[in-house]
Amino acid sequence: MIHLSEINTLVIDTTTVSITATLLCELMDRKIKVLFCDERHNPKGEVVQYYGSHNTSKKIMSQIKWKNHIKDEIWEEIIKQKIYNQSYILQKYEKENYDKLLGYIEDVEIGDKTNREGHAAKVYFNSLFGI
Repeated sequence: MIHLSEINTLVIDTTTVSITATLLCELMDRKIKVLFCDERHNPKGEVVQYYGSHNTSKKIMSQIKWKNHIKDEIWEEIIKQKIYNQSYILQKYEKENYDKLLGYIEDVEIGDKTNREGHAAKVYFNSLFGI
């Protein structure tokens, strides 16, 4: 028997398991992530608590009201960080082109008009998997 305090994430790796709503609610109350896999054991979805903190709804409404230029700036930063993370993985595993990805970061524009995210993804996967 495992106590719930020892669990951080629960992965349901089969489609034949049954879980009660009571258990799911308890897992959410304890902020334990629950992931479900499909018949091929690939992640399919997760249980997300609506109100993880006292002001979740307020945060969501605030984000919905953001002006477009704020959304664009945040999007730009997300793309830059994503490309940086890809470069880091290539360098960590001694793969080629990590430096090329670092160059793409400087070229990211608001709205990613030059599609640096797409180009970086192509370079990343080709370098990582030797395609």
